[in-house]
Amino acid sequence: MTTTEQKNELIIVRVLNAPRERVWRACLEPDALKQWWGQPTEATMPTCKVDFRVGGSLLCEIQMTGSAPLWFKWTYREIVEGERLVLEQHFSDAQGSDRDSPERPVSMVTLCFEDVNGKT
Repeated sequence: MTTTEQKNELIIVRVLNAPRERVWRACLEPDALKQWWGQPTEATMPTCKVDFRVGGSLLCEIQMTGSAPLWFKWTYREIVEGERLVLEQHFSDAQGSDRDSPERPVSMVTLCFEDVNGKT
């Protein structure tokens, strides 16, 4: 018997007008994450807690006007200083308990940081 694992992959490339070191630091600091972490324009991030270490997590609340808050937890699976982050993304509750489901499964997120003429 063979099994076929479906692999869904999405690659997004962004160039940020900031040096790599600054962008890396912005991934560690809750106040910076609240300002730039990829969320819709009309959304805010009232809560952001960071335990930046392999096995630690990033827990945040995303609030959109007229909607109930959404909670996400990312568990750090790999950290390569200044170069790469691998995170496991879960839907969660305010306490950080996983709330994954078939409709909202866990996903892996990999961020790669590269120098591009003074930008990242």
